[in-house]
Amino acid sequence: DNIECIPQAIEEFHPNGIKFDIVLSNMSINHLDEDACVNLDKDIAAQEKYLGIFKKIRSLMNPNGKFIILDNSNRNFFWIFKKRSPFCPNINWRKHQPPEVWIKLLKEAEFTNPKISWPSRYYYLLSLYCPKIISYFIDSFFRIERES
Repeated sequence: DNIECIPQAIEEFHPNGIKFDIVLSNMSINHLDEDACVNLDKDIAAQEKYLGIFKKIRSLMNPNGKFIILDNSNRNFFWIFKKRSPFCPNINWRKHQPPEVWIKLLKEAEFTNPKISWPSRYYYLLSLYCPKIISYFIDSFFRIERES
């Protein structure tokens, strides 16, 4: 009853003073600005774009709120060989970044206490996790949880 989905870009969103306890980016962090994301690991302008997005998200959160990111890393077996994954054939790995890139930007936006895990992609809302090495050979699905 207390969840509402608003189809609007974060940059355009103005909640009129409402603050959030949880912000969930489910399979979307790499797509908030795809052009910037492609070069995020080496382009300062792209990093600034995402840093602005993360600061906006942080400004919308209550103290000790949680920002949860669920997505796929491009650091995986299939990306090395420029192949499509049979587990997630529609992913364009070029548009994805590894969790380490996101954590660096989140720290710059003053999010704290990073927690990275490698959940089972198909059961990510449950507490089923697999070792990072297995995830590397399947789909490199990760979960980052940060406090505001």
